[in-house]
Amino acid sequence: MDSLPVGLLPILLRNHARGIHATEAAVGLLVDHGHWIGRTDFQTDCVRYDPEARTAWIDWSAAVAFVEIADCGPTEDRVLRFAAELAGQNTGSRLPELLCGLDDRTSRLVVDAVRNALGAIPGATVACSCGHRIPATAYTAHQHSPRHAGPGGACLCGRTAPHDITPACLGRPHSDNGDGDNGDGETTGAET
Repeated sequence: MDSLPVGLLPILLRNHARGIHATEAAVGLLVDHGHWIGRTDFQTDCVRYDPEARTAWIDWSAAVAFVEIADCGPTEDRVLRFAAELAGQNTGSRLPELLCGLDDRTSRLVVDAVRNALGAIPGATVACSCGHRIPATAYTAHQHSPRHAGPGGACLCGRTAPHDITPACLGRPHSDNGDGDNGDGETTGAET
């Protein structure tokens, strides 16, 4: 793979997978987990890049072969195999083998990937750890501020109570003049 500027690979991979929910979920799992996308050997063996089209994608069959020889821990092995399975590749692994022994963070990433893969189902939502209910397809864009630690913390929109995602939750401004209507058709729970 030709060299890419730091940070561009995840964007190109997500853009290439867009619209194919299972592949979006598989790419999202690898990007969010962080281990494989940053490895040069994985990039060389498993990522294809077309500089003219400015796109990159994961060769999932190459990823299945790669994980057989890769020097990695059991969690990283399971994450890559699970992502490949989501993308439609048979890794020869059984689901219980892929799910056992995952730490809490990785377990949440895997559950979120499955939910994102279900984004093809109209109305599918994800329950964020802070209590938000958001569309499964928008979940990867949902980011919390560094001071957010779940219930009682603050979302990017500034609200602390669990609420449905709004444009402000994604970093886009909205107005909340205290009348309970934050300008996007959703009420904030304020008294009128």
